Amino acid sequence: MNGIPGSRLGILGVLAACPSLWIAAAVAAPPTSPFVAGFERFARRGDLDRAETGQLLLGELGCTSCHAPGTTGPHSKRGPRLEGAGRRLQTKWLSRFLSDPAGTQPGTTMPDVLHGVSGKQKTEVIVALSAFLASLREDFAKLKSTATRPVAPRFHDKGDPPAWEPAVSPGRLCGLPPTRCRIHGPSPAHLRTRETAVSARPRRAKGELGLDAAARPFPSVPHGDLANKYTRQGLAHFLIAPESMRPGGRMPSLKLVPDEAADLVAFLHPNATARSLTDPKNTPDLVAAGRRLFVQFRCQSCHTAGRGLKADPALKPPPPLSQLDLSAANSCLANASGRQPRYRLDKQQIQSIAAALAAKPAPLTPALSLKRTTLKLNCLACHARNGSGGLGPKRRGYFETAGHVDLGDEGRLPPSLDGVGGKLTTAWLVKVLAGTGDVRPHLQIRMPVFPVAEVLGLPRQLATVDSGSEAPAAKIFATSGTSAKSLATAGRSLVDRGCVQCHPVRGERLPGVGGN
Repeated sequence: MNGIPGSRLGILGVLAACPSLWIAAAVAAPPTSPFVAGFERFARRGDLDRAETGQLLLGELGCTSCHAPGTTGPHSKRGPRLEGAGRRLQTKWLSRFLSDPAGTQPGTTMPDVLHGVSGKQKTEVIVALSAFLASLREDFAKLKSTATRPVAPRFHDKGDPPAWEPAVSPGRLCGLPPTRCRIHGPSPAHLRTRETAVSARPRRAKGELGLDAAARPFPSVPHGDLANKYTRQGLAHFLIAPESMRPGGRMPSLKLVPDEAADLVAFLHPNATARSLTDPKNTPDLVAAGRRLFVQFRCQSCHTAGRGLKADPALKPPPPLSQLDLSAANSCLANASGRQPRYRLDKQQIQSIAAALAAKPAPLTPALSLKRTTLKLNCLACHARNGSGGLGPKRRGYFETAGHVDLGDEGRLPPSLDGVGGKLTTAWLVKVLAGTGDVRPHLQIRMPVFPVAEVLGLPRQLATVDSGSEAPAAKIFATSGTSAKSLATAGRSLVDRGCVQCHPVRGERLPGVGGN
């Protein structure tokens, strides 16, 4: 599912490859509990074991940042880096978020750590924490400007806003880059037009009857109020290099160039006057107080915020997961005390976490590791594997090829991952995950790039689980009754008749539309 990161397609082209997550966001009410994509899609429908979905939540909610997980427990999703918070975030939004995370950004996995503080004291705590974060002003990465791809000064303010064209083909009505729509929902203003176009197409009867899990609609990942959260410059640099700010990789790199990021900013962030966290009242004493509070509330357990931040030895460390008391009157799951973070978990999430904590730890096999990785990184939002995942019925219509050539679904949709570890070499899978295995220039959607630490073991896990054979042809066909030479001759004939119509061989290809 590799697109063309080098070309500037404009807002309607750059954005048209990511249609998979528009519709639910515009139709459904904002989530009232923490939103974890794998849980919302599969656990809500009972497609996954309850204890395993609880393990997913333990990692995605950051539980194991405080509570040691043991040898088979999930690794915690790392929170955003805050070293550059003073340059990329807006003051008013940050104050609201610290006061009420879930109310400010519905679906956030950030707990309310200040719920035990109230009144004037809470206001003072928020002011001090904001002052400390405002002092963290790490420079944005310098973007390389070349003769063929220059970067304009203040490029983030020079993007082209979308010029909506209701008459254009359905794949261009998304208004977002092909790489975004599969995770986040569409613009409500253009949802009705898009639904009208899609509704005219035949639907799969199995999906309508609820018989096919791959055909069921699923909710989109909410992204909150970006225009009031980020400065324009901060949002542009985040879109170009998400890992530099969110090392957990739940927002991967879409391989955007500055021009493309600027176009996205023009669409997502119309507020050109947004200000960063600067306030002349932020005295050194206030910043120091905020720094102490940052440690006091254990913020450094999830976030990095510069050097020298260490846990307060006076604070008793939280118990490991294996020692948590599920019958306690107060816990992070429900009825949190003033010293515990408060998550707005719903009943099903609480039951799943409780089941995970009560279950006997499962051996961490390659198959289990692979399953956990694909769930936490939301790989199944685009790819189907073993009957699970895929785009879903309401997103498929947004995907098109570059130039709108007809290659069928194989030429416009992300490929299935069934048996992929047995079909592709481990070395090639490493290249694909590193972002250097682009071989499908006809696709508008792009295969994103995840942080190396998050996908390091994925190629080997796929190869092990899918049991790819590396035996020579003579051994594989030894019992077929036909010599390997005869089979090769027959195979060459089949390639000549069909495969070369689309695929190049040894650098040579037939004219017309080509695959890879």
